[in-house]
Amino acid sequence: MTLALRRTVFADGERRPDDYEVRYRGQTVGRIYRLRSTGRELWLWTQIGIRAPSYGPNGGVADTLDEAKAAFRQTWDGYGAFETACGRVPRSNEELHDWLERRGGQ
Repeated sequence: MTLALRRTVFADGERRPDDYEVRYRGQTVGRIYRLRSTGRELWLWTQIGIRAPSYGPNGGVADTLDEAKAAFRQTWDGYGAFETACGRVPRSNEELHDWLERRGGQ
C-alpha cells in the first residue's frame, strides 16, 4: 500500500520544516515531525484515523527521519496483516507488537 509524505500545512497556511503528514488514498493517516525541544535530533511519528490504536500509545520516537518512516511503515503493515488474519484491528500497538512477535516478526 502506498504511503506518501506531504509537508504539513496548518490552518493559517504556515508550513514548518521537518513536519510531514503521512497520507494514504488522499487521507492523513499519521504525522512525522522533528522534535525541537531536545539537544539532539529526534523524530516523533504518530498514527491517526484508520490503522491507529483505539487506546494506548499511537506512535514512537526515532533518531532519524528514515527510521521514523520505517517504524511507521512497519506498524502500518502490521495492522493490515493483523486485520487480515484476525478479522479486526488490534486494540493497541502493544497488542499488535505482541502478535507480530508470536508470529516471528513477519
